[in-house]
Amino acid sequence: MRRLLFALTPIVALASCGDAADGGFPAQGTIEVHEADLAAPVPSRVVRVLVDEGDAVEAGDTLVLLTQSDLDATLAGHRARVATAEAVLRDLRAGARPQEIARAEAELAAADAEAERAARELERIRTLVRSDVASRQQLDDTEAQARVSAQRRDAAQESLRLLRAGARAEAVRAAEAEVRTARASLEAAESRAADLVLTSPWAGTVLLRLTHPGEVLAAGAPALTIGATGAPFVRAWAP
Repeated sequence: MRRLLFALTPIVALASCGDAADGGFPAQGTIEVHEADLAAPVPSRVVRVLVDEGDAVEAGDTLVLLTQSDLDATLAGHRARVATAEAVLRDLRAGARPQEIARAEAELAAADAEAERAARELERIRTLVRSDVASRQQLDDTEAQARVSAQRRDAAQESLRLLRAGARAEAVRAAEAEVRTARASLEAAESRAADLVLTSPWAGTVLLRLTHPGEVLAAGAPALTIGATGAPFVRAWAP
């Protein structure tokens, strides 16, 4: 950027135009420029102002840097959500690992052995009850233990079956939807962060500097006013 040697205002000069000898008519008017206020989109704190009044700027130049107190934490949270969702989806698509299947098979073998032991113990107690050696309470307790052991074995069998079958289609679709949602939330947060970088809408000149680093701007509060001094226009009227 280059510094101009003079300050410009919205009305930069007076001019007369027209020549009666040429068939025109005399008129007076002003040469003016379009202006744009660069404003904070949300309540934010000013980090840097990269220009001063009178500086020439080009379209797209970064002029003001803003921030919010929770910006970094918000972005980190959205990125973590995306990473977690993508990891879950990868695991569902890949299916169970060999180690997981081996562990489930071992758990089923242990549960099956326990269920068989409990069944044998139940038959023994029933025999003792018929001989009046064991009490009815012992039989009830043994039956309860046998039922619990059988239920554990059935649960282990179902877990192993599900691992071998892989993820259900609806589970994969739900994980894909979560990935899309997480990515959309991250993109929205990154877009809001990008809005905190104020850039020049056109080539021109900084007419007004309205803020300084450290100040807190309300949403919509202007930080700079930029004039499109490269494209002036004439507003004229006849006397």
